[in-house]
Amino acid sequence: MVIGEPAGDESIMQSKNRTTPGCCTNTTIQIDFNMTNQYRHLFMSELPEKTLNATGLFCPEPVFRTKIEIEKMQVGQVITVSADDPAAEDDISRWVTRNGHELLNLSKDGDTITFQIKKVR
Repeated sequence: MVIGEPAGDESIMQSKNRTTPGCCTNTTIQIDFNMTNQYRHLFMSELPEKTLNATGLFCPEPVFRTKIEIEKMQVGQVITVSADDPAAEDDISRWVTRNGHELLNLSKDGDTITFQIKKVR
């Protein structure tokens, strides 16, 4: 049996013929490591969600800290960022879009803005 996972988004089909002891035929075992974006969510759903508390910080700190945390994350992971700097709403939203990530949710509770961001690339 061939076991392993390729790096990146490439799709690889690996197979190996082998004879099973006590069996009269060769068995072909195929394992498809298709990790394209279409199926990636199935494997990434078990990743832990991260949180970042950027309350009390002012521009540009909330954006910088969000960037640093997202760089540490795996593709598919979600981070929840809380900030109370009024500029953070536009700054973080624009940064997420510009860098190809996904803003899942933006909510406000008083002065606190909460972002849910999914790392896409």
